[in-house]
Amino acid sequence: MSNFKRVGDFVKRSPVTVDSSLSIRETAKIMDEEKISSVVVMRNGAPYAFFTESDLRRVVGEEIDLEKPVGEFAGTRLIAVSSESSIFDALSLMVQHGIKHLGVFEDGELIGVITLRDVAFELGPKYIKYTARIHGAKRLEDIALAMDSFKLDLEREAMSYVDHPEIVDPYVFFSEISHVVDAMIVTAAKLIGMPADGYAYAITGSGGRSEQFLLTDRDTLAVYSDDDVLAWFSRLERTLDSLGFPGCDHGYTSDKYNFHVSQVGETCREWSTNVEKNIVNLSLISDSRFLLGERSLLEEMKECLASKLEKNRFVIIASLRYKPALTIFGSLKEIFNYKAGAIAPVEYPVRALAITNGIMHVTNTLERIRTLVEERIIPEDMGDDLEHAYTILMRRKIWLQAQNRKEFQSSEVNPMERTLIRDALKTVKRFQGYVERNFI
Repeated sequence: MSNFKRVGDFVKRSPVTVDSSLSIRETAKIMDEEKISSVVVMRNGAPYAFFTESDLRRVVGEEIDLEKPVGEFAGTRLIAVSSESSIFDALSLMVQHGIKHLGVFEDGELIGVITLRDVAFELGPKYIKYTARIHGAKRLEDIALAMDSFKLDLEREAMSYVDHPEIVDPYVFFSEISHVVDAMIVTAAKLIGMPADGYAYAITGSGGRSEQFLLTDRDTLAVYSDDDVLAWFSRLERTLDSLGFPGCDHGYTSDKYNFHVSQVGETCREWSTNVEKNIVNLSLISDSRFLLGERSLLEEMKECLASKLEKNRFVIIASLRYKPALTIFGSLKEIFNYKAGAIAPVEYPVRALAITNGIMHVTNTLERIRTLVEERIIPEDMGDDLEHAYTILMRRKIWLQAQNRKEFQSSEVNPMERTLIRDALKTVKRFQGYVERNFI
């Protein structure tokens, strides 16, 4: 598990050291240039203390002469931790001594520094350390390295769920991935230079629903009022490709899939009059989650679409094309495509109910179910059952995706798990029946 990494794994650079005779002013300049919160103060060639941001604030607050030697005001004794120690050993030392910095030693030599911030990122939700690292990136290469590490970490975590799928919380799992992907896109956009206004950029598809696992299929779209931003969409999408997050093979990325504000009204009318032909477009717009630019441009398109599709029975009919993978006797089918037989039968009609009832502000399937209950579109008990069923089904989706598989074979799981999946699909079947009776 990642929480048991050795302390040495966190050392990314050599320690920044200053001689105890250096002035406070020059030390502060070094801290600013290196973008660090502390330096190691050396005396007679050996490390003995930290001079930290807290020390600097105290010096300034007490109006101490900044030309005085920094060694006189290095207030944090340097406590050593071995590079072979665990992250928990490091945390224990910090708590024991009431400090936030430790010197990391290997074979008697100081090789780096570990901070409380490093420990917090490691012991907290995994996405925190990656989003912080990505948001702090100064170059695109830094983002690429962070994403490579994240993917490896994600694969390791996913493989642990192969043996124990019951321990995963799909909502948390996918939400963490979404945070990291969002950070990557936003930071990359900043590094290549963003237009000031005239556009709304959104992620859609499974990413828009915050239900994306394998980072192999990026769906994005844009609404714009300034033609000059079109070149920027192309540049951003090429940049994201280069960072190891390839765009959709079907062309649903903002450089190809975008809408001028003057086209929005006519586009909505066209799509709403031919639902079956445009069901993919309707899904992508409703699943789109704003990331960059002017949110109002995207919201106006969503509102336009919702007004055209209110109570539209054809959207509901199209959403019921996928049925739960149950036999006519109500047992679980032996082999089936998991997306078509388990996920789509929930996801599609839930989205359709949201679209046709003007619910465009949420995109995640579980959040849509809760909103449908709040708006009294589906009964509360059905909503609770559907949430539970969807969670069970998504756990197995992660299990399959971790193994790069699309088909589910019921004989591979134990009888209890087969029963859980079968009962979950029976709940989905009841939900689909309710939708047919009440909305078609």
